[in-house]
Amino acid sequence: YTPMRIDPNVLSLYGTKSGYAGGAHPSHESISVTYDLTTGKVLLLSDLLNPGCSAADLTPMVIEALEVISQEQYLYSDYTATVEERFGHGLGVEDGWYLSEDGLCIFFSPYEIAPYATGEVKATIPYEKLNGLLLDQFFPVEKSCGVGAINAELWKNSDQTQFEQFYDVFIDDEGETILLSTNGLVYDLTL
Repeated sequence: YTPMRIDPNVLSLYGTKSGYAGGAHPSHESISVTYDLTTGKVLLLSDLLNPGCSAADLTPMVIEALEVISQEQYLYSDYTATVEERFGHGLGVEDGWYLSEDGLCIFFSPYEIAPYATGEVKATIPYEKLNGLLLDQFFPVEKSCGVGAINAELWKNSDQTQFEQFYDVFIDDEGETILLSTNGLVYDLTL
């Protein structure tokens, strides 16, 4: 995963999974997860929206952003039907999105709305367009100078009762589990 947005309220991560099951090329799937850092809860898209709003309200904005993209990248002729199916039912929408510094990013893995050669397609809805839809706590927090330091230690050597584990990343079968923690706010961290 790559952190796409980190502030006191939100941690939004984005990554890809690849596999090969034969055929002309490997399979790539984009993945994301967003946490509410005030509660530790994994967020659905519906959790970001004001009462009375739903993911369906985002459909016209996603289609508008994709229309711009379609002028430079080949998209299937029925991509709008795919967008309407994903967002039009007013469901929680678990995946296919993340929060970035610029806005709400909606992504489509290869073959969803475009051929493999086009690759992943990302459409960002700027925060300014989300006024009235997005709950206030999910708009970006103005950054102050970060003063936190990062600490890394072996998980087995740490006081595990002091931490809540949010996610495991497995590098290899023989790897050690490492605890990463901070003593304050840290921005622009890449692992």
